[in-house]
Amino acid sequence: ATSKISRNFSSSSSLHTSLPQDLLIAGDSTFPDMPIATVTLEDSNPLCVEAHPTNPRLVCIGSADKRVTLIDWTSSKVIGSVLTSAPVLTVRFFLSKAHTLLVLAAGMDGTCHLVDFSQEEQNAVVLKWRDHDSYVLDARTDVQHGVAGDETSRSSRLRCVTVSRDKSCVVSSLSCHHTSDDGGSSSSVTSWERVKERSFFFEHCVETAV
Repeated sequence: ATSKISRNFSSSSSLHTSLPQDLLIAGDSTFPDMPIATVTLEDSNPLCVEAHPTNPRLVCIGSADKRVTLIDWTSSKVIGSVLTSAPVLTVRFFLSKAHTLLVLAAGMDGTCHLVDFSQEEQNAVVLKWRDHDSYVLDARTDVQHGVAGDETSRSSRLRCVTVSRDKSCVVSSLSCHHTSDDGGSSSSVTSWERVKERSFFFEHCVETAV
């Protein structure tokens, strides 16, 4: 067993060194000009991360302390941080010009949170629901499926897929509605609605969705 492992490592090493040199990052001072930003989240253990699909400055992090945090990577500035109901295992942006700071977050209690970082922290969780009886291990939104839609009245209808340790997969649609407030002014009230479209059950735990 030892010699077999040794030969495999040797083969792997040979393959690795055959790659173009500009693709090999040694992890030291080999590339001193490479921009690297460091962000420290106090008393937190990051469990997942998602880069914004159209804005390279923005990164969203889900943590064991139940928080979802939006960061400006270029300045290491925390734009917003929202407390959810459980440790967060997956975070996903939506590819929508109308909702550029909208994030789907889900985690260990099976609850999904729709977080809008354009709102104040106390109002940032605009919707939450629970379909799964165990961990939500992964999620996909329209950014993965490439269904951004137009930016007219129907552009606010988004879709997401969540998969869980309980062997289930759920497809949901999310709609944003704008209504005038009771004061009769020009301002409007935004509300979100979620509809469960379909659900599937598999023989084993579902760990990822594409």
